[in-house]
Amino acid sequence: MREHQALPKNAASRPVATTKQENVRAAINPLQSDIDYALNMQQLFGNAHTQALFGGHEHHEHQAHIHGDNDSEPENITNSVRHTMRKKQITVKAGTNETKITIKAKIERGVGLDQDNFDKSIIDIEREWNTSATIGGHRYTVVTKITKVDRSKNPLARGDLVIEPWFTVNKSYKNHNGLNQGKKIWINRGIKRRKGKVVQAARPTTPAHEFGHAIGLGHQKNDTKSIMSYARDGRSLKKGTDLKRLADAYQ
Repeated sequence: MREHQALPKNAASRPVATTKQENVRAAINPLQSDIDYALNMQQLFGNAHTQALFGGHEHHEHQAHIHGDNDSEPENITNSVRHTMRKKQITVKAGTNETKITIKAKIERGVGLDQDNFDKSIIDIEREWNTSATIGGHRYTVVTKITKVDRSKNPLARGDLVIEPWFTVNKSYKNHNGLNQGKKIWINRGIKRRKGKVVQAARPTTPAHEFGHAIGLGHQKNDTKSIMSYARDGRSLKKGTDLKRLADAYQ
């Protein structure tokens, strides 16, 4: 797991920008959040300059986690679940024989992302995140209801999560299949070489993997075949303990 320094919430704490920095910001869509600005500044001026500009700290509570989907064994395996969603967005109803998880999420189409790629990602997420699994003899069922948000039609609308176009991803992660940082998800619909073959970078399960990160799940080992692993074949929410850990965290 890599981490990127998040911007302080209090914009007033930001040092006064130089003329060059002001010109950079003027070129960035004013609707973008401060963390978008931080990412742009990072790409233009580097990590050290960006951290100095925003008065960054190394403490965990000030950091935004970055998670990717790749083709190796994941780093930083964890069974912990971060509370990234509100309780009304993820509700858990535990029963004697079955625990039902209901997820309600508004997902926004990022500026510059074409409609076809956005729709494909939503379909991939809904396919995987509406299922059941038996874990430790107990049945877990997840029902995910996604509402699409398009700010080109309603500029005031906001999503809980945003799927951004791949060309906006930090160049350090260009070889990943997908990426998540905070509420943002990127899916690589380009091509790459895998085992000597030219294939699409993102696999059908990549959007579901990144969605899992966005709602708080960390990486799992490949031999679990969990959706949160990098397993090349057969990874699924039906395998591993993802649903149990999510239910336990949001009960």
